[in-house]
Amino acid sequence: MPLEHIGQRSVFHEIQLQIRNHILENNLKPGDLLPPAAELASRLGVSQATLREALRALEALGILEIKHGVGTVIRAYDLTPLLESLSFSLLFERDNLRQMVLIREAMEAGSVPEVVRQISDADLRELEAILEQMAEADNPRDLERQFHRTLYRCLDNPLLLQFIDIFWLIGHNLADRSMISDVGKGPLWEAHAPIVETLRARDANAAVQAIHHHFDGIKYQLNGWQRDGTGDGTRDRTRGRTT
Repeated sequence: MPLEHIGQRSVFHEIQLQIRNHILENNLKPGDLLPPAAELASRLGVSQATLREALRALEALGILEIKHGVGTVIRAYDLTPLLESLSFSLLFERDNLRQMVLIREAMEAGSVPEVVRQISDADLRELEAILEQMAEADNPRDLERQFHRTLYRCLDNPLLLQFIDIFWLIGHNLADRSMISDVGKGPLWEAHAPIVETLRARDANAAVQAIHHHFDGIKYQLNGWQRDGTGDGTRDRTRGRTT
């Protein structure tokens, strides 16, 4: 479908739609350039100022990158801008946040059997080193993110790692706003050590159960947050963690 002249109704939407179609139908790859702005504006029948606004919107979505002196470049597939926006909106949508946690639990529980089969001894040693740091660190938030990224790294699935990052960011924001408790080094170590034990044993079923147990603590905190807006986790600190 070639680029077509468009009217005034839903101009920005139509520009974005046609540019997306142009990328797909011309099989453009990351790093490829769109036609120059003047040519695009002429073919679409819009002003260059209107085109620039539409291109900036696509850039914000991570589809394009505007490089001054070069042109408009197709970006590599990256969910980061979308997921960052999602992490912000979930701070105000408690039911949606719980559903997202359930999705991540299913995603990790479904992925960990393959981790049991593929993870290397070197990655296991790295996980054990992270656990040792968790046991000593006063603020182990970043270590939890590192733990989960290392756990699934062997699957070579960048999308999975991006989801892990965004859930970490959500938990980080919630803890900063005192919506859920920020866990200490002891509870965090206790939540993750059983996962490594099951991997060392190459026991896929036990690994799945360890993942579910880990997420039980996350859901416990979210349930407390939904009941009274605090989610302080005071009744069972060993179960509390952010993400």
